[in-house]
Amino acid sequence: MGRLAVDWHYNVLHRKYVDTVNKLLPQDWGVDDLIEVIEFADEDELVDLRDAALQAWNHEFFWHSMRPANELVGTADGPFGMLVKRYFGSMGALREAMVEAGRSQFGSGWVWLCICSEQNLVIKTTSNADNPMFWEERKLPVLVCDLWEHSYYLDYGPDRAHYLGTWFDMLANFESAAQNTRRVLQMMSQNPTWYAGEHGQKEDREHPQAPQPHR
Repeated sequence: MGRLAVDWHYNVLHRKYVDTVNKLLPQDWGVDDLIEVIEFADEDELVDLRDAALQAWNHEFFWHSMRPANELVGTADGPFGMLVKRYFGSMGALREAMVEAGRSQFGSGWVWLCICSEQNLVIKTTSNADNPMFWEERKLPVLVCDLWEHSYYLDYGPDRAHYLGTWFDMLANFESAAQNTRRVLQMMSQNPTWYAGEHGQKEDREHPQAPQPHR
């Protein structure tokens, strides 16, 4: 991703979603955690707020899924490395699967590397603002790549597969994915009902940490 694409993506598009969350967030909710905002908005059928909060969360996670291109590639070790080997065979096979899944996704969306409730490592794609963490049977992300055209058209035109391959090779932050894997597995063991999609009540629901809306 070139400098112009990153600057426009982060400072204009991502900023717009954060500003929309802050504008639409009911003050009497008393929350500013994005996961709570998303779930409360979903329950109250506040579609515009839910979509903006999803995109704010998705983009924040996307930035943390990348590293500077001049940094050394992190190694797929620990639980993350074991899951990659078990479910994909190698990092090369994981790359091929993510590129193909992202290339095949129709329209705008995201390609996610996730851990599901059985602690399998899976690739899922979603349309628009959707996020597998909020499906009825949750899939917990450890890495994500943006498939919206504004992520790649300035640098790659319509060649999404080239963008995805370059992103995986040059920008994907596998050290972050490894850290996220450890955190997700630990949180799953501590609160298995949340990850199975059993929401509980607003006032006593537990959830993982999420990026906060910027004030």
